Amino acid sequence: MLAMCVQAQVVATDDYESPYTTPNGSAGDISYGYNGGSGFGALTYVSGTAGGVFAVNNASTGGRQLDGNQSLGEFSGGNSQVAGRTLNSPLSIGNFSFDARWDISNTNNAFTGLNIDTALGSGLGANELLSFGLTSTNGNGSFLITDSTGTHSVSVGTDNELRGGSFHFSINFNTTSGAYTLTITDNSNGQTGTESGSLDSTGTGVGAFKLGNLDTDSGTQNLIVDNTVFSAVPEPSSLALLGGSSILIAFFFLRRRKA
Repeated sequence: MLAMCVQAQVVATDDYESPYTTPNGSAGDISYGYNGGSGFGALTYVSGTAGGVFAVNNASTGGRQLDGNQSLGEFSGGNSQVAGRTLNSPLSIGNFSFDARWDISNTNNAFTGLNIDTALGSGLGANELLSFGLTSTNGNGSFLITDSTGTHSVSVGTDNELRGGSFHFSINFNTTSGAYTLTITDNSNGQTGTESGSLDSTGTGVGAFKLGNLDTDSGTQNLIVDNTVFSAVPEPSSLALLGGSSILIAFFFLRRRKA
């Protein structure tokens, strides 16, 4: 008896751990131009003033990294900051997953979060397909998702305070049909929230992701991200071909056994 097993293939991944080489040659530091992991382009400045990116670790934040020795951090510096990374191989159908923590005040009606895009562009909303994060207008008890039909609030189980927690995001997307399904999991208690809908556009694959920290409140305002992974999923037509091939192989195998 033959069985067909189709698995997603990782095409880009980074856990933001040492060792790696940064533009200034300092291990354990993350700055623009950082190019750790595999399958991604370098960490790129997109827009904003006063803020920046850095390595979140025991020394810099007193242990606010999401796991391991360190995570990627983005601070607003009382203004705003948008950074991003391209994919070496854009995806039409796939999955994007990551872990994130919002160490922000979230009081000034500005968005802080991530999105997936067809390309980096010149700002957070440029070339956007889907975004997910926090705003004060939506409150601290649910995430704000923006897609082709507008904004949606997604609660995570009974959680009523999302700031400071560790959350895992998993987004299945199909830029051919325009469909997506987002699942958010609280890493501390396993509770989940989901949203499905339509991407902002179709026909062009996911070619980048961006982090936007627009929280202009004074003090420490950090968006922390880790374990960014893009995986390719075979298109339905490819699965159909594989399925047809498996049936033919099974037919000839059984026929040969009977002969």
